[in-house]
Amino acid sequence: MSDGGKTQRQVSGRHDLFEEMRLAVFLSRLCQADHTLTAWDAIEMATLNGAKILGRGEHIGSIEEGKSADIITINMLQTHFEPRIEKLLDIQRVVADLVFSANSSDVNTVIVDGIIIMHERKITNLDTDEIISNAKQAAHRIFNKMRG
Repeated sequence: MSDGGKTQRQVSGRHDLFEEMRLAVFLSRLCQADHTLTAWDAIEMATLNGAKILGRGEHIGSIEEGKSADIITINMLQTHFEPRIEKLLDIQRVVADLVFSANSSDVNTVIVDGIIIMHERKITNLDTDEIISNAKQAAHRIFNKMRG
């Protein structure tokens, strides 16, 4: 779900959507013994309801004709998603795994408004080596100014 990076810092401060969903479910268990959030609730909060809160529900938040094509793919062939006993055939299990086991490093591909931004964990539209080099140079300039 794209919002141009305008949202406030998340609860955990780690910028990990999966961690935020997990925290929402766990916090609901602490605060509301009679009705806690489910994994499905957390997914809806992060997608459909997140888009509505941003006032962008007509444009983002779900995969529908006429909406921005913002999609991520997750690599679920990892040990923290095991055991895998027929679970890929069970959508409830997949949703639970996304909320309770996934993390941002499991994201394999990111598509924003139909444009592939990251594929196989490699940024496609930026020169990350150049960005890192520029950041290091800027840090050195700042450090040297501070030293006087």
